[in-house]
Parts: sequence; structure tokens; C-alpha cells
Amino acid sequence: MGCLPPALHDPVSEQWTIAAALVHVTCDPEALEFYHQTRQLLPAMLQEVRAEDFLGELEREAWRVIEELVQRDGPGGVSQLTVGHELLRRGLRGTEVIKLGQWVAELPTPLLGIHAAQLVHQAAERRRKMQHLQEEAKALARGEDAPHIAARNRYSRLV
Repeated sequence: MGCLPPALHDPVSEQWTIAAALVHVTCDPEALEFYHQTRQLLPAMLQEVRAEDFLGELEREAWRVIEELVQRDGPGGVSQLTVGHELLRRGLRGTEVIKLGQWVAELPTPLLGIHAAQLVHQAAERRRKMQHLQEEAKALARGEDAPHIAARNRYSRLV
């Protein structure tokens, strides 16, 4: 997909989600509890978004690394250093990995992490819905009957 509208792809939300995860330990637990009814940022973010929800390749791979580090070492194992090192180990170029530091520097506050993760997930759901509707339209154009298409397309009921 090329340049998509914000409803389908929000690169800033993707970057802020990654950045907030990288600096989650700097987030004040009392502020998190006040704004989000949780005292742990990263576990809450992991409940909101999956790696497949990210459209950007670097963002998707970084979130995959974050998920794996949390599973292996717990939330304390996630930092800019550990994620960057793992991305380099997986063959990403240093010029790509350096973007993590830029995202962290541009992050207004880690408190945005949960909301940004929700936006990433919502955009991904809209992209999936659009893809299924496009597949349904192509099937209809080929002459397939609508009930057969609707049975295999869970998004048909949402339209």
C-alpha cells in the first residue's frame, strides 16, 4: 500500500508506540494509574497491539523483538539498547536502527504509549476490513454469489 490516509496508517502512532515501549521504565506509575488505570505501561501496550498491526517494516520488526524480549526476560528486558542490538543481530542496517533513538527523542511523553498502540491497532483493523471488502468485490465481479462470499468474510457483517 502506498500513502494511506491516517485512518488506515498512522506512522506517528506506530513510532510513538515503539518509543514509549523503549522508555516505559521512565513513566511515572502514579500518572499511568491516573490516566490509564494501570501502573505498568508496557504490559498494557502489549494487550492493545500485535506486531502484525504495524504497517512499517522497522516498526513491525521492533515490536516483534519487544514481544519476544518481554516473553523471555520480562518488561525489564526491554530498552532502546536491547531492542536495537537485537535488530542489528537480525540483519537490519545501523541507519535503520538509529531511527529508534530519533523516535525516543521526539516522543512527547511515554503516557501516549497506550493510546498510540490503540490507534495502531484500529488502523490495522480498518486495513484488514478494506482488504476483505476488496476481495469480496473482486469475487462479486467474477460472478460468485454473495451468500458464499459473506460466509467466508467475517467483515461482511460489519458493513
